[in-house]
Amino acid sequence: MVTQSTEQRFASMSAPVLRMMAEEIHITSQFSDFTLGREYRLGVGTHGEQIRTAGFELFKDDQILTKRLMIFSQELAAPWFRVSEILLQGYVLSPSELPTKGEELTLRFTLSRSEANRLRRLFLVVASRKIPEEWYIVDGTEINRSHW
Repeated sequence: MVTQSTEQRFASMSAPVLRMMAEEIHITSQFSDFTLGREYRLGVGTHGEQIRTAGFELFKDDQILTKRLMIFSQELAAPWFRVSEILLQGYVLSPSELPTKGEELTLRFTLSRSEANRLRRLFLVVASRKIPEEWYIVDGTEINRSHW
């Protein structure tokens, strides 16, 4: 069995927790083990079209962070999800914004059931910039209709 050291992981994401409400779906996941000195993206997206309406909150140790929500294209997604590109909404974190060892970031994402049914598949990812023009997914998961 091969294991990675913390220095080689780049970042990790917990399994998302889904909470189903009558009209909404709430998704929460924690992110940790960031490699110092790197830039990261945390986000939720789809293949082929953008999420129209959703709510995003980012927390660091139970304190909400006031960061601008960004929209970006995540290429190089095929090794993870068998799609060429994901249209993400989320946050870009500079090296100075990363949590220290032992701290986590929590992403909370809310969307209506009708929007989730329209999209069918969602991708929750953390990506790292390795060279100036390329971001690589370092952890992620697919959430689809079978989950709601």
